[in-house]
Amino acid sequence: MCLTSPTSTEVRSCAESPQGEPGTQSPGVNPLLSSGRAVSFGPNPSANPVGGQRRGEGPLNTGIQNLIKALESELGYTEKSDGYSKFGDWYTKNVDDSYDFGHAAWCDTFLAWGAQQAGVTAQTGQFAYTPSHAAWFKKQDAWGTKPEPGAFVFYDWSGGKGIDGVDHVGIVTSVEGSTIHTIEGNVDGQFAKRKDRDQGNVVGYGYPEKVKVAPAQPQAPAPQQKAALPSAGGSGGGTATVLAQQASAPQDAPSVELWGAFTAIILAAIAVLIVARRTVLPNARRATARKGRHHRSATTA
Repeated sequence: MCLTSPTSTEVRSCAESPQGEPGTQSPGVNPLLSSGRAVSFGPNPSANPVGGQRRGEGPLNTGIQNLIKALESELGYTEKSDGYSKFGDWYTKNVDDSYDFGHAAWCDTFLAWGAQQAGVTAQTGQFAYTPSHAAWFKKQDAWGTKPEPGAFVFYDWSGGKGIDGVDHVGIVTSVEGSTIHTIEGNVDGQFAKRKDRDQGNVVGYGYPEKVKVAPAQPQAPAPQQKAALPSAGGSGGGTATVLAQQASAPQDAPSVELWGAFTAIILAAIAVLIVARRTVLPNARRATARKGRHHRSATTA
């Protein structure tokens, strides 16, 4: 089952094959568009080797391989009788809690879960509504019609080629001629399975490795903080601005040579004062004494 719009209760089957074989439909839902994020891939025992090479290009990056590994770990999972899936439930709890996606179509939330496990949500987007997911890739300038391992493949079972008509999504693990080998959720009775498909119902491909991820922004300087200082009386009061990271590293202690030089200067200054005291004060006493005698002599005369 796949969501046909973010507001209607109409549901289109994700399980319908390119040859028109109908799949089991789950109860109608009222899904809401969710936010975009990223995904990754892993090994595939199909025609191409694990992490197989794309045409004329190198192997998949580690993040995309890890996404595929995460999805492979859930192959064989099937939704419950009431349409519940653990991937939709996870999506509600971790991505968008505006709706109960636990009972909604889960082909796209399956991929969102795998992307989260691989840590590549910035490259793949995380959506519950497949047309919006396809549009997101196109907006990221990461959309095209060439099948590649690691690409998200979007289908329209009616054969249309417009993004608005997208019914279903999976991830390509390898390509063999005109056949694409995929991992998809919510297919053939609401299973997570590998599929081998031709490209007759493919609308297009989203390429996670072509999504430009913004580099991490440098951290801003630590803000200044106010620290209370004690008053002269010791009762506290007053404030002083101090840096938040003040004293984050110990300051180097003065060297022994510096202390020695400082001590020598102090001792020299003290010695000068002592010598000056011994030289000046006795002379002052003698001069005072002579002046006194002369004064008395003058008075006597």
